[in-house]
Amino acid sequence: MAGPSLAFQLTSVAYLALLAAATAYDVWTFRIPNAVVLGIAALFVPAVLTAPQGLPWLAHLAAGLIVFALAAGLFFLGVMGGGDAKLLGAAALWVGLDRLLALVLIVAVLGGLLAVAVVMARRFTGYIAHPAMPASLRAGEPLPYGVAIAAAAALLHLRGWAG
Repeated sequence: MAGPSLAFQLTSVAYLALLAAATAYDVWTFRIPNAVVLGIAALFVPAVLTAPQGLPWLAHLAAGLIVFALAAGLFFLGVMGGGDAKLLGAAALWVGLDRLLALVLIVAVLGGLLAVAVVMARRFTGYIAHPAMPASLRAGEPLPYGVAIAAAAALLHLRGWAG
């Protein structure tokens, strides 16, 4: 059995780089740029075309649309940030229906660990509001939940398409 093509490997590296960019933006600014999320979604097309085994792209598309719709609802209820909702939808596109539950569970676990880490970091820094400090470590700020979403998506991707 042949391994992944160079085109698929490059697409995967670009996907992981965009997940890392989403994480960095979220930690420093509490914003995930639309260009990053659109890049993640757009890279799915060459991934499907160059994947080492066939992908049930309709199931992946359904996962992305369903998750985005639910996350958008949470955004409108004020429960989730807009960038997080878009990033979760784009990540679900890459994950597909068959691993969607795994994505949700890993995001939840990593989100809990993130909350503990941020609370500890805020306590350690003494809630200092220094301009050079990431926004996520300043007192009274919400969690940069895009970190948990991007990490879960990266973990599932690195496990491989077959899961």
